[in-house]
Amino acid sequence: EGTFLHSAPIHLTSSQFLASGRTESTLRHRGMGNTQVLPSSIHHHLEEEFKRLKGDTKDYLTADDLGQIRPIHDVFLNFQHLGTLFAIDNDKDGKVTLKELIAFAEVCALRRSMYRPHEYETQLQGYFTIEMWKKVTQPLGKKDFVAWFLRLVQYCGKDGEDSMQEDGF
Repeated sequence: EGTFLHSAPIHLTSSQFLASGRTESTLRHRGMGNTQVLPSSIHHHLEEEFKRLKGDTKDYLTADDLGQIRPIHDVFLNFQHLGTLFAIDNDKDGKVTLKELIAFAEVCALRRSMYRPHEYETQLQGYFTIEMWKKVTQPLGKKDFVAWFLRLVQYCGKDGEDSMQEDGF
């Protein structure tokens, strides 16, 4: 068994975030004493997109599905960026649940307050890439990364079918 596949979730923001296992859509900003709630419009948009893209046959999204998420307002994210995919698939099973999608949106909302609008996407991708690199460079990290990546591509394809089987892998 590997180091990051069965360890605590990747820490994308403060040590309290994701490690606490919270499911509500709130973020606590350090030192501010207040709680920022993920806007309900974004939460609703993600729920609707999740429902639309998962269809009736599965309860998760694939990497292919993520690329079809309609942008929210002026926020454009490249869901085909490897670091982004690594961050959004928190349990590294190759599939993205609604809970993971909402948690990812919370991370993005918090990180958005840290960056200037014109640098947001680039800074976010850089952040996710560094977090991914930290995991890959751990003992057994390369092996675990390859196993995660294979699971990720396994679910890509028509209707979430096992396209690796179809392609003869």
